[in-house]
Amino acid sequence: WAADDTQTGAVAMVKYEKDPWTQTYDTLKEAVDYATAQNANELGAMTDTLLRDVTLEQPLCVTKCYMNNVILELDGHTISGELDEALFQVSYLYGVQTVAIQNGTIRNSGSGAALLLDNGKTTLQNVNVIGDTELTAQFVISSNYVPTFIGGGTFTQIRRSSDNYNLPFGDSKSILAKGCYFVDQTGTRVSDQERLQNVTVMACQHKDENGQFTFAYDRDKRDYFCTVCGNICPHEHRSDNVCQDCGLEIGLVREKRETRYFESFDSAWTQDWSMKYTLVRDQETTTLLWNNYMTIDLNGCTFVKTEGGTPSISDGTTTVQNSAAKDGHYQGEVVVGGLNEGDGKLVIPAQNNNL
Repeated sequence: WAADDTQTGAVAMVKYEKDPWTQTYDTLKEAVDYATAQNANELGAMTDTLLRDVTLEQPLCVTKCYMNNVILELDGHTISGELDEALFQVSYLYGVQTVAIQNGTIRNSGSGAALLLDNGKTTLQNVNVIGDTELTAQFVISSNYVPTFIGGGTFTQIRRSSDNYNLPFGDSKSILAKGCYFVDQTGTRVSDQERLQNVTVMACQHKDENGQFTFAYDRDKRDYFCTVCGNICPHEHRSDNVCQDCGLEIGLVREKRETRYFESFDSAWTQDWSMKYTLVRDQETTTLLWNNYMTIDLNGCTFVKTEGGTPSISDGTTTVQNSAAKDGHYQGEVVVGGLNEGDGKLVIPAQNNNL
């Protein structure tokens, strides 16, 4: 997978974040190969800066990244080509490092995609992609690779590899950084029911022209969403367990891959596996299923089961604990066991557990 620059002269400069040493290269392939092949060290990220526009005759493929992170700084320049396969490919990237592409243009005038993201954490910031941006199913499904679109940039079309060209992308929020959203050429927000075609990535401040927060409560989704960008309130600014941006009175913190804040256990409950629910207020519950290896941390609070059935643990192991110095209390019953012997278990840890 060579990549040949049809022009002459130095095309890129490579530099460590914490080292004044620089090295120039005559082809983009050499520069990218060098930057991604170095071992991680205390010198920090490696920046690969484009010095001029580059035309490729063969695909540029990033297949490894051993550095802490690699930044491809396009610096206002364009990587272009006329290929019948993907012009720029990130595929089978080893490790957990990030390749950050920023501030320029990637353009393929041929029938292939301009950018193919297959495997590995990749971010795009202020990058204009002319031609398809193709994401494989593996890339989209893996929570380690997204979000990808972290602000700025226009895109001819963003699609999954297996998608029919006429179908919408689907859950576009999964590939966007928090607070970002897609708009069409008229500046209108693009919904998940629309194709990501000729779109621009915008960053939302969640405020109107008067400086007031634009969050509104969605009863069906049981949380606050921005009326401008459609994103959920991150509840980042909290005081006494009240969100200062939207006014949510936080009663519970739910953790797995990310941390989310909810009004109550009932509003946070999900059938997803291995969730941890930490109470921050006394509360009542009507939830009946405590399955799928969940953890309930009473955290010094009182948790009361109201009328309407008894919670059951019929599958997996549920842990009930109290990590706070103050006693925590559950008031109610729990039925443990399923249809077969050994189904469902309740674990109450002996250490650090003031129940």
